[in-house]
Amino acid sequence: MGVSRKSSVSAVLRPECHRSPGLRHGLVHGEASVRGLRHKNRRAREPPGHAYSLRVVRHYAHFPGKPKWASNKYHLTYEYAPGTPQLFFDVIPRALGRWASLTPFTFSRASSYESADLRIGVFRGDHGDGSPFDGPSGVTAHAGAPYVGIVHFDADEKFSDGVEDDAFHLETIALHEFGHSLGLLHSSDPTAIMFAYTNHGQKKDVQEDDINGLRNLYGVRMSK
Repeated sequence: MGVSRKSSVSAVLRPECHRSPGLRHGLVHGEASVRGLRHKNRRAREPPGHAYSLRVVRHYAHFPGKPKWASNKYHLTYEYAPGTPQLFFDVIPRALGRWASLTPFTFSRASSYESADLRIGVFRGDHGDGSPFDGPSGVTAHAGAPYVGIVHFDADEKFSDGVEDDAFHLETIALHEFGHSLGLLHSSDPTAIMFAYTNHGQKKDVQEDDINGLRNLYGVRMSK
């Protein structure tokens, strides 16, 4: 699979996400930098004569202050901004459905864009949220923490429903962005959906590290 670009993904109390090949992505506008989040599994020391045991270290991260949806707010509404391409109407429900299948959250369309908990739009350049998009090969999407409610995609990037070598797999990008909407920051696990980078033609799914991050944040059982 020929990968021509690499994009980075991020999150905070404001939005920001995917970038192009080799570009480091740090969070802006009140967001915390994702640098330094990498961890390795280490062996915990035991008294002499005992075998070493493997201590699993978490890779997931949360926003500063650990914002989350209230326990009576596990049903979230979403709506699309005017002018959103049909591709997003086709793919977004699948991404939300995947999170719904793994968590206590459920999702449905809102009666209006303004009233939605999650406001989805495809924009170009400066679009009024303080985090302008930077054209092709830069940030591909960004989303806010719980209650910020914005999930934006860069209109200058190419997205696809299926896997294409010259496009970003939209469901993969959307899964990542909605992970931010639920309260997850970036993971240092390259297999996690919340890992900060993705490539053209790359398709990913939610992983155990992502689920563990939500379990830790909400203190409720997650199913997988």
